[in-house]
Parts: sequence; structure tokens; C-alpha cells
Amino acid sequence: MEAVDALIEKKRQEMIRIAGVWGFTSQETIKASQELDSLLNSVLLTDKYMKETVNV
Repeated sequence: MEAVDALIEKKRQEMIRIAGVWGFTSQETIKASQELDSLLNSVLLTDKYMKETVNV
């Protein structure tokens, strides 16, 4: 899980850097934000699946 956390943090930092250069509403920032959202959603779905599987 630490690798995933590191990947999420790297993407978050990248998004912040891009927003600082291009602005919060730029396509580049939006793309980075969507990529971060995708990573976070994957973690949440995996966590939910694991909890449901254990409780079966």
C-alpha cells in the first residue's frame, strides 16, 4: 500500500506544480486532477472490495 500512497502523493504534487504554472482551470491541471481522482477511486474501490470479501 505504501507504493500506492507514494504514487498518489507524486501525482498530487504534480497537479499542484502544474496548477502553479498553468492555473487551476487549465486543461493540464484538469487532466492531472482527473488522473489523481482515478488513483484515489481505485484505492477506495479496492478497499471496499477487500472489506466486503472479508465480511462474506
